[in-house]
Amino acid sequence: MTVCIAALCRAELQTIILTADRMITGGDIEYEPDKPKLYRLDTTDKIVTLIAGDVSAQSSIGQAASLVVVTQGITDIKSAAQAVANAYADYRRTTAERKYLYPLGLTLNDFAIKSGTMSATLVSDIRNQLEHHEIGCEIIVAGVEPSGAAHLYLVVEPGIALCQDITGFVTIGSGGAQAASEFMFHRHHPDAEPWETLILSYTAKRRAEAAPGVGKHTDIAMLAPVAQFFLQPSDIAGLKTIYEKIQTDGEGNWREAKDAIAKLFTRPGTQPPQTAAPNQTGVRAPGSESGSA
Repeated sequence: MTVCIAALCRAELQTIILTADRMITGGDIEYEPDKPKLYRLDTTDKIVTLIAGDVSAQSSIGQAASLVVVTQGITDIKSAAQAVANAYADYRRTTAERKYLYPLGLTLNDFAIKSGTMSATLVSDIRNQLEHHEIGCEIIVAGVEPSGAAHLYLVVEPGIALCQDITGFVTIGSGGAQAASEFMFHRHHPDAEPWETLILSYTAKRRAEAAPGVGKHTDIAMLAPVAQFFLQPSDIAGLKTIYEKIQTDGEGNWREAKDAIAKLFTRPGTQPPQTAAPNQTGVRAPGSESGSA
């Protein structure tokens, strides 16, 4: 129960805008912790993930994938996404084995060897359970390569990495459909301007709040070749004002948001959405000088 959004845009350099709530669901309990839902896979904060679904699966998959990315020195996003997909498939396989075979005193290897001597009905039932086992987890892998190229991938059941570069956006979670419809309505593409993609991402997140389990808190981070940083609470408040004006005045005033966003990000102490300071490293947490998501 959440919404996570990643969108490509371009000024002089390709940039990724990442947007999410903070909602975590554990059984029948939902809460929003004081921490963004952005997890890094590498040590440079150039490859990150956004995850929707089971919290335990998120932690296990993320840790396993990050270990591979860091130890192998992976810098291309396709390989990083495949590392996540492999960790996803491994976790799915392990949990399916423990859920359906361990109670029978079997492992996957045992089942493969002994299935020929077992009841055909039992074998069919077990195979059906194994094949349809789901861990209830969706993962966005987003990153910028040393060449400056930015890429988006979606990892889904049963552990498949799907490139999303052509559409230039990807959404997951219970509010994913509502968020995606907003990007489709505005015909988003990967070469869209940053100001437009920024207000579109915020609008999509607000639309997604109509879905069950989507939190009200909004975090937005920008991932570019030269730096990565979170928008500060005051920046989010400014986007909220712009969003509310668009809702009041109608969609015809959408492009008027461009000047408002330019003013928002050119006041002293802020970073414009199309650029990032070369000396700013690491994905900075909202309201923090050194925290990372």
